[in-house]
Formats: sequence, structure tokens, C-alpha cells
Amino acid sequence: LRLSGRWLPCAVLGSAVCGVLLLAVVVDPDAYIAQKNVERFEETGRIDVSYLRQLSVDAVPALDRLPEPERSCALYRLQHEVDEGAEWYEYNAARNRARDLLAAHPVGRCDRVAS
Repeated sequence: LRLSGRWLPCAVLGSAVCGVLLLAVVVDPDAYIAQKNVERFEETGRIDVSYLRQLSVDAVPALDRLPEPERSCALYRLQHEVDEGAEWYEYNAARNRARDLLAAHPVGRCDRVAS
């Protein structure tokens, strides 16, 4: 299969777009990052909670597995994010799943100054 000079840029752009979409849909970067950090915490007992606070609601299922107080410190900001009302057209399955998880296991106080 040979692509002529005018089709090559379109093919490259199409491949890049498909790659980014595949990464976002299949891998789910924030959930993956949270999962790996929780696994590392289980091995070492060390975790960077301030970094985990910056992740999206996709990370909630993995962060929910942390013990206290790390769990509450990591989920504090996300709890407020899912509590804020959203319009019907802003529906997000990850936010809905996070809202259900956090309703079942409410976030406590975070007394840690630094992580």
C-alpha cells in the first residue's frame, strides 16, 4: 500500500487522533496513575497525596482503597467536585460512579499538612 504525498499528512493525523482517543478511552490515565500509586503505597507505605488530589474523578475507585487518613486526604477535593451540581447535559459516568462510592464511604477529615 502506497500513499501519495497528499494523503500521507491525513493518514498521520488520523493515526494520531485515533491513538489519543484510544489512550483516553481504554487506558484512562488518571485511573491508571491512581492504581499504580495505591499499589506502590501498599508496598512502601509512602504516597504523595498532594499529587493525587490533582487527579480527576476517574481516580476515585482506586483511591477509595487507601486506608485512612490517606484516603480522605486524597479524596477531599474530589468529594467537593462530585457534590457540586451538574446540568443534565454534563453527565459523566465516572462522576456518577464516584458520587456513589463517596456516598457509600464518606470522606473524613484530612489532618495532614504535607504528604
